[in-house]
Amino acid sequence: MSKLFISIVFLVLVLSTNAQNLQTADRLNEKGLDHAKKGQLDTAITEFTQAIDIVSRFGSTKDSARDGYASNLTAADDAAKVRVLDPNAGAYYVNRGNAYLVRNEIDRAIADYNQAIALSPGRAEAYQCRATAWLQKEDPTRAMADYEKVIKLQPTWSEAFAGRALVRFQLGDNRGAFQDFDEAIKLAPKNAENYYFRGSVLRKLNNLDRAKADFETAISLNPKAALPYLGRGYLLMKKKDYDGAVADFSKAASLDGRLAAAYAARGFAHLMQGKETEANADFILARGIAPSMQAEIDATTAEIKATKGWTDSAYSSKKN
Repeated sequence: MSKLFISIVFLVLVLSTNAQNLQTADRLNEKGLDHAKKGQLDTAITEFTQAIDIVSRFGSTKDSARDGYASNLTAADDAAKVRVLDPNAGAYYVNRGNAYLVRNEIDRAIADYNQAIALSPGRAEAYQCRATAWLQKEDPTRAMADYEKVIKLQPTWSEAFAGRALVRFQLGDNRGAFQDFDEAIKLAPKNAENYYFRGSVLRKLNNLDRAKADFETAISLNPKAALPYLGRGYLLMKKKDYDGAVADFSKAASLDGRLAAAYAARGFAHLMQGKETEANADFILARGIAPSMQAEIDATTAEIKATKGWTDSAYSSKKN
C-alpha cells in the first residue's frame, strides 16, 4: 500500500489485472501515485482521471463520441449510466479524491470518495479518507460515522482509532480521545504522531508527567517533527520552566519555519520572563505567518500582564 504523507490519509495501490486496457489504467494509477508523492497534484489528477476513463464505460453509446468511453469522467457523472469494468476502480477514485483533498478542494474529494464507496461499499480506505475530509469541513458528526465504519471493516487499523480520537478531542471528550489514541498506539507503536496527540490529551487532563513521556517518545521516534517540541514546550510553560519552554519552541520553529504557534508561544514565554523586545519580535513573526493569531496574542498577552500586575502599555503586543 502506497502512502501520501498527510495525516491519516493514504492512497491505495491497486494490483494489476491481465487485460491490456486495465493494465494501462493500473500503470496510470501508479504514475499518479508517484506524481502525488512529489507534490505534482495537477499531473496526478490527470492520470487518475485517465485511469478512471479506461475502466468506466457508459451503459449506452448513443450519445458518446468515443464509442462508449467517458472523457474526463468525474464523480459528479451519473453513476447509473456508468458500467465499471475493473472491480478495483474505486481505488482510483480514492486516489484522485486524496489529491483533491491535499489541494484543499474538499467537496470534489468527498464526491470522489462517495463514488468509490458506491462502487465498493466494503472499501475501508474510502471511508477513512472521507472522514478526514469531513474533519476538514468541521463536520465531526459525519467524520465520526465514517471512522466507526472503518473500525468495523478493519478493526486493526490504527489510523481509524487515531481519526476517531481526533474527533473526540475536538468535541471535548478528552477521556474518549485518550482511549482511542491508546488503542492506536497499541496497534502502531512506532507512530510518533499518535504519541504527540496522546500527550496533548494528557496535558489537557493535567497528567503532565505522562504527557511529557509521550512527547519525548514522539521526539525519539521522529526527531525532525516540530509538533512534539511544541507540545513539550507548552507543558514546560505550565510548569513555569520558561527557559526550557523557549528552547523547545525555538526547536519547533527551526524544524518548521511556518509554524506560527511556535513563535507566538515563544513570545509568551519571553513575556513571562519580562523580555518585552524578544516577545514582540516573536509576535510579529507569528502574525506575519498567521494574521488570524492577533486575537489570541492580544488575549494571552493581556492575561500575562494581569497575572504579573503590569500596567505599562509598552507591553502591548500590537505592532507600532
